[in-house]
Amino acid sequence: MPPIIARANRNHAGAASIAGSRAAPARYLAIVALVVVGIGAASSVYELRREHAIATAQEQLLASVQFTARRGLPIGPPPPLNLAQPPRALLLDAQLYLNQVPFAQDAADKRRLLSMAQRTIAAALAGRPGWGEAEALEAYLQSLKGSEGKVAAQRALVRSYDHMPYMREAAAWRIRYGLAQWGALPDATQRRIVDEAIWFVRLRPEQRDSIFAAVRATPAYFPFMLRWRTVRAFDADRLPN
Repeated sequence: MPPIIARANRNHAGAASIAGSRAAPARYLAIVALVVVGIGAASSVYELRREHAIATAQEQLLASVQFTARRGLPIGPPPPLNLAQPPRALLLDAQLYLNQVPFAQDAADKRRLLSMAQRTIAAALAGRPGWGEAEALEAYLQSLKGSEGKVAAQRALVRSYDHMPYMREAAAWRIRYGLAQWGALPDATQRRIVDEAIWFVRLRPEQRDSIFAAVRATPAYFPFMLRWRTVRAFDADRLPN
């Protein structure tokens, strides 16, 4: 019996050794995979922090520029064109360029600012395809070109609604511009404009009168009111006791 037990022990040890030798490459690959994932995660965190830091600084600059512009004061030269930035920073730069357009010295200066903004938006979309915010800013940019940019603005507006149906900051402009282009927009986009308008006035009650007035003067009035009454029917203050 002892020899059998001993033999069994030796066989067990040999099996364990073979299993261990087979498992070693798998453990090695798992460790390598974890290292690669860790490096990728660290890189992603670094990029997010870098983008956030740049975006925060530029948002402060943009707020300062808009504050100055609202008072009709000169806002200084735009930032130099720099396409080697994270998408969020690029989009904020594009907004800065577009804020300069009302203060353009002449038609050539306006074209230069629009061109800089367009290149910056294109770079942002290349880094983050299907970004609704960038598409909305592209629509606004094209709208500044008048009839020349009308079709491009409509297409960018459609894409912005496809990729981001609700936008807190750009909602007021998107709704009004969408209403002005109503007949040229596909049915799906029209429905999204109505939904965003209802969402926006519920989110910002102080905007209700102006949005209702804007809708009332367009063919969107009937679908808007129909949708509004449907949504309101389920609100607590409208439900029967």
